[in-house]
Parts: sequence; C-alpha cells; structure tokens
Amino acid sequence: MFLGNKKCRIYAACGVSQTPMNKRTEGKKMAGKIPNDPIMCLSFVNTQLRDFYPDLNELCSAFDTERSELEKKLQAVGYTYDREKNQFR
Repeated sequence: MFLGNKKCRIYAACGVSQTPMNKRTEGKKMAGKIPNDPIMCLSFVNTQLRDFYPDLNELCSAFDTERSELEKKLQAVGYTYDREKNQFR
C-alpha cells in the first residue's frame, strides 16, 4: 500500500497510527501506541500535539502514558517540552 508522504509510510511500517482518539475509541486508553524509539517518539508526539491535543497532559491521558516517563525519554536525546509552543524542542 502506497501512502502519500514519508512520515505516514514510516508510521505505517512501525504499526503506529497517527489517528487521535475519536468517537470509536472514546473512553478507551491507547496504551502502547507511542513509539519506543526516542526519535520516532519525538516525531510522533510533536505531530499529535500539533494536530490533535492542546497540551502534553491531554496527550498523555489519551495514550495512558506517564508524562514524566515521556519527558525523561525525550530529555535523554536532548528535547524538552515547550509549553508555549506545545511541542518538544
């Protein structure tokens, strides 16, 4: 299956959905959907924050992920959460 852009192909190859919680998944946690690789995680999280979530707490709640663990993983590769920009930089 051909997908239109490189980022979508990478996520598809890793079995990661970029789709946020919607009516079909409302109320269900999406545990285990954030990539483990720190760089893939960075790209995925920033895309989710840009497109679907108003802040990091909402994203962590939707994916049933501890905010501190996510921040620690991304700090290990030199990125910290910028609340004003709503992204890791």
